[in-house]
Amino acid sequence: YIAVKDGKLSIDAESDGIQAETLLYIENGDFKLATSGGDTKSDTSSAKALKGASGIVILDGTFDIDSSDDAIHSNGILRIKGGTFDINSGDDGLHADESLSISGGEITISRSYEGIEGGSIMVSGGIIDLTASDDGFNAAGGADNSANNGPRGNDMFSADSSKSLVISGGTITVNAEGDGLDSNGTLAISGGTIYVSGPTSSRDGALDSNGTMAISGGVVVAAGSAGMAQTFDQSSAQVSLSYTFTTVQQAGTTITLKDASGNVIASYTPDKQFENVIISAPGLSSGQTSSLDI
Repeated sequence: YIAVKDGKLSIDAESDGIQAETLLYIENGDFKLATSGGDTKSDTSSAKALKGASGIVILDGTFDIDSSDDAIHSNGILRIKGGTFDINSGDDGLHADESLSISGGEITISRSYEGIEGGSIMVSGGIIDLTASDDGFNAAGGADNSANNGPRGNDMFSADSSKSLVISGGTITVNAEGDGLDSNGTLAISGGTIYVSGPTSSRDGALDSNGTMAISGGVVVAAGSAGMAQTFDQSSAQVSLSYTFTTVQQAGTTITLKDASGNVIASYTPDKQFENVIISAPGLSSGQTSSLDI
C-alpha cells in the first residue's frame, strides 16, 4: 500500500504516476502528476496518474493532473472526501470498478472520455464541473485495465440492475457529448443542484437509465437532444417536466422556469445547442401554472 500524509510531489511518468498494489491513501499534500504512456492503439500500457488495486481514499489535498489514461483509477473502491482537483484526462477522469463516492471537495475535469465512472456512484457533497467526450457520469464500472478503453474504443456495458447512480447533495455541472447522467441500473436524485448540457446527438440523452429514474429533491436542469430524451418516473416524489422545442435552441440560450407569480423556479444557460429540456425543482408542483422562457 501507499500512504501519503502531506508534502509536495511532482511526478512525470510514462507509466502510472502513483500505483499501489492494494490501497492508496492520501490525507493531504500538493500533487502535480503527468503521465504520457498508452497514447496509441498499439500501446496499451497503464498510464494512470493515481491507481490503487483494491481502493483509493483521498481526504484532502491539491491535485493538478494531466494524464493520457485515467486520472484517478481504482480496481476496487474510490472515496473522495475533500480536496481540490484540476484534471485533464485522455480517458476517464475518475474511475472505480466497484463503488465510487464523493462527499466533498472541488473537482474540475476539463477533458475526459467519461468524466466519472463506477459500478455504483454516490455523490453527497462537493462541487463538480466536468467535460466529457462521452458520458458525464456513467454507473457501469467493470474492468478498465489500460488506456485502450477510452478514446481507443467505446466502453461496452449492458443493462445491470446492480449498478446505480445516487445523488443526494453537491453542485454538479456536466458538459457531455454522450449521455449526461447515465446508469446501466437505477438513477436516484434526492438533493443537490445539477445542470446538464448535452448531448447534441440524437443517439444519446441528457438523462439515461436502464432501470428506475426517480427524483425526490434537489434541482435538475438537463438540456440536450430530443431523440433519446428520458425523464423521471411519474411515481417520483418531486414533480418534473420535459419540454421539446419546435426548433433547435442555440448554445448560450438561457432557460428560465417561473411560477404563476413570476418567481424563478430554476434557470440555466447550456453550453451546447439543445432541443429538449428536463426540469425538476422543489418549487414545481402538479397542477400549477408555469412559464418556460428562453
